[in-house]
Parts: sequence; structure tokens; C-alpha cells
Amino acid sequence: MDLDREELARWLAQAEHTLASGRRDVLEGDYDWAAFKAQQAAELALKGLLRGLGQPTYGHSVKRLLEALAQAGVAFPGELVQAAQELDIHYVPARCPDAYPAGSPHDTTPCRLAPAWGPR
Repeated sequence: MDLDREELARWLAQAEHTLASGRRDVLEGDYDWAAFKAQQAAELALKGLLRGLGQPTYGHSVKRLLEALAQAGVAFPGELVQAAQELDIHYVPARCPDAYPAGSPHDTTPCRLAPAWGPR
């Protein structure tokens, strides 16, 4: 399998930047944005790998991106699919007030992801 490392590195740099920003959001208690940025970081990293493999893809579902990787012959631990589903949940509700019947995302986004996002 050929890998365009430069293309992958470009996308991973943005994923790492987004992840770092999400960690700062957790420290400030901005769990809505931290949840969204966790999803975005995973999406960017997976899209980078797919693009590096010469398989550009579109969309925002982390689970679907993992499925595309599997189709490309990339093996990964099965528990990543469950983690991907958890991240996909945060793509819209963490940002859009109309995802809830009342309140705003910053009032309703669960902070159960916060412990995993603490300083390392």
C-alpha cells in the first residue's frame, strides 16, 4: 500500500491542532466545543489517512470513515467503531441549539468526555 506521507502529515497537523484546542476547551469547561473538536480531530485524522492512501472521501461520520479504511484494507481494533459512534453523536448537537427542544448546547452537552481530555 503506497502512502503519501506529506498529505497525511498535512491532515494530521490540523487534527493535532484541533485536539489541542479541544483540550483547552475542557480546561475552561466548554464541553460542547470540546466534544465537537474531538469529533473533528478524529475526522481530520481519518480523512488524512484515506487521502494519503489515495482515497479521498467526503462526509463527516467518523464511523463511515473507519468503514472506508477497512474497505481499503487497513486493520484497526474493533473498539474504534464504538468510539467512532460516540464521537459522531457530537457532530451536530454540540453546536446547534435546534438539536435540543430547549436550552443551548453549552447547557446540555454532557461532560463525560472531560476526564479523558485532561492534561497529559
